[in-house]
Amino acid sequence: YKKVLKIKNQTNKETKEINKEAIKQDLITLRRIRDTINVKTLNEALASIESGKIDQTNKLAIILNNLKKRNPENFNLIAKIDNKELLLESHCIDSIIENKQIDLKSTNGKLTGYIGRQKGKGGYGIINYIIYNTDNGPKIGMYKKARAQKEYIKIGFEEEIQGAPITSSWNNPNIIKVLETGKDFIIYDTGHNSFNMNEAFTKLSAQKWLKLYQEQLNGVEAFWENGCFHGDLKGDNLVIYDVNTIDKNGNK
Repeated sequence: YKKVLKIKNQTNKETKEINKEAIKQDLITLRRIRDTINVKTLNEALASIESGKIDQTNKLAIILNNLKKRNPENFNLIAKIDNKELLLESHCIDSIIENKQIDLKSTNGKLTGYIGRQKGKGGYGIINYIIYNTDNGPKIGMYKKARAQKEYIKIGFEEEIQGAPITSSWNNPNIIKVLETGKDFIIYDTGHNSFNMNEAFTKLSAQKWLKLYQEQLNGVEAFWENGCFHGDLKGDNLVIYDVNTIDKNGNK
């Protein structure tokens, strides 16, 4: 029995090393071809895997098929996410392929998340994209974690955590919704093409920028009407993003 156990442990160790090297190579290839990947090519790669007819020149399909063999659960996470545009933009797909997960304890229960690229940082926290599973399927949000354990930062972050569900309960379209909160993190709703109002100066027309600014003033008004104040209003903290919606005629 001891000999069998020793052989089994050695085999498992070798398999892990092989998988580790395979994942490394897949990530290198993914980053090389990233500029050629979009929603269309991703869906085509997934469809080819589903049909069992994989084009051996399609590097993305090969990467995803390797993932399906190694980790079917993570493959399904990519296949089932609705907002594949944001999946690619956020680079969360890298962490899913690498199986680089974090376990979080939310007020709604335990979560397993995959961190994407960093979106910003401030005095209180660092913000990254995150994808995680919910009862309604995979969800992508903005994951904000306390930046340091200095007492004044800790207190400020705790106040943000306490206030976030309150502002979400107002259901104001100009105030970002909170998806999850924990002891030391918040996950905010987000969308495609996210940037703050300082960055927007170089990306939007003056008319579009002013229209969004007026909408954000309506969000400030909601704070006042509810007897609250934001406490740190500035361009870096005013965030806008695209949300894909379907009208009554089925148009995006």
